[in-house]
Amino acid sequence: MSTNPTTSNTLLDYSLATLPDPLQASPAQGNPMYGVLRFAVSNGGSDPVSISQIVFDIPVGTLAQHLTNDPSAVLWSVSPSGQWNVSMTSAGVFTALPTAGPISISSNGVVFEFYNIPINQQPGTVQLTVNETSDSTPRSAQFNTAKFPYGFYLGNLVPDTPMVSDGDTATLTWVGSSDATYTMKWADQSADVTNVRTWTSPPLTADTAFLLLASVTAGGDTVTAGRSTSVMVTDPELSASTIQVSGLASLNGGATIGAQLTVNANPTINGDTQLNGTANATGSVTAASLISNGDLSASGTAELNDVNISGVLSMIGGVQTLSQATYKAETDGLILVYILAPPQSQWASVTVTVPYGTFIQTGYNYVVSSVWATAGDSLTLPIQSGQSFSLSYWITTLVGPIANNVTISSYFVPLGSPPPETDVVTLITTDVPAPVVPVEPRAPRAEKVADRLLAVMQSRDREELVRLLREDLGLS
Repeated sequence: MSTNPTTSNTLLDYSLATLPDPLQASPAQGNPMYGVLRFAVSNGGSDPVSISQIVFDIPVGTLAQHLTNDPSAVLWSVSPSGQWNVSMTSAGVFTALPTAGPISISSNGVVFEFYNIPINQQPGTVQLTVNETSDSTPRSAQFNTAKFPYGFYLGNLVPDTPMVSDGDTATLTWVGSSDATYTMKWADQSADVTNVRTWTSPPLTADTAFLLLASVTAGGDTVTAGRSTSVMVTDPELSASTIQVSGLASLNGGATIGAQLTVNANPTINGDTQLNGTANATGSVTAASLISNGDLSASGTAELNDVNISGVLSMIGGVQTLSQATYKAETDGLILVYILAPPQSQWASVTVTVPYGTFIQTGYNYVVSSVWATAGDSLTLPIQSGQSFSLSYWITTLVGPIANNVTISSYFVPLGSPPPETDVVTLITTDVPAPVVPVEPRAPRAEKVADRLLAVMQSRDREELVRLLREDLGLS
């Protein structure tokens, strides 16, 4: 899950994702845990930004506020490649310089990835700093990154369905270690879910975002990690002070009017109408039952049964299932990506390319140092009408001859109406950019080989056993 800076005055937008998520401190004895820092850089403004230098500062030491005590082991990569030169200019300080002088960043984003980072042994919160130089003016962004105790895991927060009917519940599931306190938050409510890993929401009447927080206290420092997902509601209950409809409004209930009503078309009202505010209709309005305590403006098409309006109105059309392809959004909307990695040693990523950057959601479930490491969850990105976007999938097996069993579900949720006789998204091409191949968190070689050997023995796959003996043990 990507996080935004806690403080920033930079011209560009920066987000940070870690792998594993969250990071784990290394054990007191044995091999260290390794981590990955992935900084996504994009321009959310309308004007290009000229950048002459970006510096990434990773605290070095053995304390809780440090990330690693061995910066010389850190490796890095940049995507797209060939445009930046990166070097470690001092311990834990990595300087990125454009290969051909100051570079202009507009809709093209860039991802800086630092991997093979040996995490020190102290859980705590680490402050990472990104220093940006544009036109000789330095600016900075700070990220607070949690290091959880060795063995902690949290992931796979997914609903049983991405959309429910009005008044229905959604069941959320996740995985997480037992040494944490868990809280589920939604709207202005929260619930203690420490002792469960499956939770059913109350009845939902509107689109709802859920946030699962896990907190652990170690060495006097409390670290918190979060997972989020959302559930859409069809035919939601509407609460609005102002309604604007760009087509026909059909209200098959009662309508109460308590102020001036202006209609610039021929209305059809087949029931009681009560409006305690101003109603402006520039199109057809058919109403059987409507109660509005605010402004109502109809200039399009809507079919509303038994409507009571006193707050914010949100209307959402049908959800469109997406696959690996490039699309054009015909209306404003949201791109939703879900990755569910069951407890089989699998590894997956979804790369979503939008005009304002490239975003990678990873999912995995496999053994690292004899500890199950998991990730999954969801990715939500806004997209404007007329913009193009693409999705690329990458799935592989890390341990043993296990068939692809990672579930990737992608959807487009429209937040408006497309042009007449047009779908909410238009397929442009099935040729998509190559997906970003994530960097595997390192586990000790002996343990990894042992895990693979056990998986192969259980499957009784002779060909896989021969391949393992040749590739990992060097036998001919």
